[in-house]
Amino acid sequence: MRNNINIMFAVTPDYLKYATVTAMSAVKNLKNEKINIHFLYADIYNKISSINIFNYTESIKNTFCNKNINIYFYDCSSMIQILDGQNMGMWGEISLSHYLYFLAEKLIDAEKVIYLDTDTIVNCNISNIYNIDIKDNVVAMAKPSGLESMGKDVSNAGVVMINLKKWKNEKILDDILKFGKTLKKSNFCAQALLHYYLKGRNLIYYFDAEYNIFPHMYIEKDISSMKILHYTGYTHCRPWRDIDHCQRGSDLWWKYARETPFYEDFIYDIIDRKIDECILTTTLKYKLKKKFPKLVKIYRYIKKFYK
Repeated sequence: MRNNINIMFAVTPDYLKYATVTAMSAVKNLKNEKINIHFLYADIYNKISSINIFNYTESIKNTFCNKNINIYFYDCSSMIQILDGQNMGMWGEISLSHYLYFLAEKLIDAEKVIYLDTDTIVNCNISNIYNIDIKDNVVAMAKPSGLESMGKDVSNAGVVMINLKKWKNEKILDDILKFGKTLKKSNFCAQALLHYYLKGRNLIYYFDAEYNIFPHMYIEKDISSMKILHYTGYTHCRPWRDIDHCQRGSDLWWKYARETPFYEDFIYDIIDRKIDECILTTTLKYKLKKKFPKLVKIYRYIKKFYK
């Protein structure tokens, strides 16, 4: 099994279903390769009951019931304390869920593993990436368009290949977490920590941006030519929230969502969100009309003008 392709996800339990869609896209684009799919999770916010977590994991195992596919789940809840004190957050919030994949070295018995964000879709045979020789580098990442504000060399951690053998041998985890505590508070989570730590030590291999591409930022490219699509929520909404079809390539995500046991959940969630949106809009309009009639007239005029 050590010769199998290894991919992993690091999530809170409520995101296991989204990870399943990404995993499905990777599996469906394989030929005869064998793959190990690793799900690292921790119920950091105590939102999901143990029964629901069991039901999620059981459904996922049944979905990928194939001799070429091995599924592994790791409850990291008892391990996350080693991630305390990090200063890289997301929009001001420090969420340990963004660091979970750092724990791979303690859980996954493999020489390397590909980490995938839950808002990615694999549109190629993932063995193409897995077989890239990253030499003595610790990780391989891409530099997609749209992150220039962070510096010209900043990578995105939506797709990361980790050289677990070197990561373990050189005790990167302990060192990088110590380094993380010395940084000022910042956005962009663990990807910034990886970049600042590894870039200065020349330990990042940069692979083709096609392996981590933001579809809405590459209008000139055909979706079919993109190898891994990353539906980043940085500027556009993710497909499962895309009520108005604003995210380019959403239909590809839904194609694989239909093949998971969570498809009906996604449909329910998006309908429920639309209903909430309509109720909220109607309520606000009523209150505004009653309290600020002139403001409503101005709003209608502006809306008509910009149409």
